[in-house]
Amino acid sequence: MQTLQMTEAIVARLKTSLPHLAVEHWPGNTADYRLSHATGAVLVSYRRSTFKHSMDAANVVQPRRVRWLLTVWLRVPAGRGGELDVLDQVRKALVGYCPPGCRKLHAKSEKIVGDTAGQWQALVEVACEALLVEDISLPDVIRLNTVNYKEIQ
Repeated sequence: MQTLQMTEAIVARLKTSLPHLAVEHWPGNTADYRLSHATGAVLVSYRRSTFKHSMDAANVVQPRRVRWLLTVWLRVPAGRGGELDVLDQVRKALVGYCPPGCRKLHAKSEKIVGDTAGQWQALVEVACEALLVEDISLPDVIRLNTVNYKEIQ
């Protein structure tokens, strides 16, 4: 499965679960981001993958741990409906969700960055397991087309 497809599925899931926030695929630097939404945004960026040794001797089949970093950026004050509620909503939307070609997402870490000029930020890292399988093409070979059954005594 393509990493971009996995990321787009996470963005779509968050858009559905958090309609009161802007949700964007954000491959850029969050320092360059300007929050324009009245309430806040969740920026989803692919973080990294780590790979284990291949599980097959003939073909490359590697377990892959895929990670995404979510930057939660809010204008909302602390308290009910504030940052902690939004973090709970983000976790609820993603933990246990299966992006295409993956096992269930789980939370890896969470960090409150702080409040600057009335804009509050937190970082949430989520991960899942997937398989990396080599792309092989088989050469043209004689294929079995017909089978005739004959009983042998």
